[in-house]
Amino acid sequence: MVMSNIDLSLLPDFIVEAEEHLEEMEALLLKLVQQPDDLEVLNDIFRPIHTIKGGAQYIGLEKISHLSHRLEDLLDLLRDGSMSSNSEIIETLITATDRIALLVNELRMTQTEDSAVDDLVTLLSTFIDGDNGVASDFAE
Repeated sequence: MVMSNIDLSLLPDFIVEAEEHLEEMEALLLKLVQQPDDLEVLNDIFRPIHTIKGGAQYIGLEKISHLSHRLEDLLDLLRDGSMSSNSEIIETLITATDRIALLVNELRMTQTEDSAVDDLVTLLSTFIDGDNGVASDFAE
């Protein structure tokens, strides 16, 4: 069995809610491009991804849950000042949000999460684990 524990009865509500949150995030990420260190914008971006993660975990969506969890981890570092935002990080946030939107669309069409997320989880992890983070802050 590929799709192990997805609660299909909750899927339609999750999809509608996730699409609303993703739309909100898209606008907020565009604002972040203009104001990369704006704490209020970072907090506003965190809330919808936190909600998507919680919903995905609750109904058993492994890929959306995993990717949104790593996004949340990165946003935490940006929000608490452990890391500074830069164009590469913002680009990654946008790409990850787009991937979640793709997965949500796949759920709408096929009730499965088909697209890979490991590439983005790995990229987010390099920022989170400091392979790209702190050292590059001193170089700028």
